[in-house]
Amino acid sequence: MSQFNQVKTKLALGLISLGALSFFISSHGAENLPVDWNLDGELSVTIEGDRRIVKMADNVRVTQGSLLITGDTAVFEYTIDTEELIRITMHGTPVEYQQQLDGDEGNVTGNSDTLILYSDELTAESIVEMIGNAFIQSPTSTMKCATITYVTERDLIREAEGPCEGALSSAPGQ
Repeated sequence: MSQFNQVKTKLALGLISLGALSFFISSHGAENLPVDWNLDGELSVTIEGDRRIVKMADNVRVTQGSLLITGDTAVFEYTIDTEELIRITMHGTPVEYQQQLDGDEGNVTGNSDTLILYSDELTAESIVEMIGNAFIQSPTSTMKCATITYVTERDLIREAEGPCEGALSSAPGQ
């Protein structure tokens, strides 16, 4: 890696660590954990309007607490004024997603061509949008659709666009 790329990577690491501390998974006990990432390829940082855009390429892996997402490329969006991480968009063949639910409720896993994570502006709930060949499996459901919008705190598939197929079941003890 060239010295210029090393400086860019260190700058990006510093900027990312400032804004990533309270991202996603608020009800999963990870609100004070950093969003960690690694990649095998290039990293670039640009300013677009009021956002700092960090682009990562080649075998990107993102973690925060029990959240794990892997894909080919990722785009992190931060506000410039507060350095708050507001959105992660990942593309892959496919993007893989997994996260443990609260307590002993089990795991959620899934995959899609594109995955977008953000906090809903009205409810502050963590949203996972899976776009293109979307598949998700939780302790209470399995679904495959063109797109799926999943609310992590509620283990709820809020929206889906077909064609779809799947199965729903009651969680143990319900």
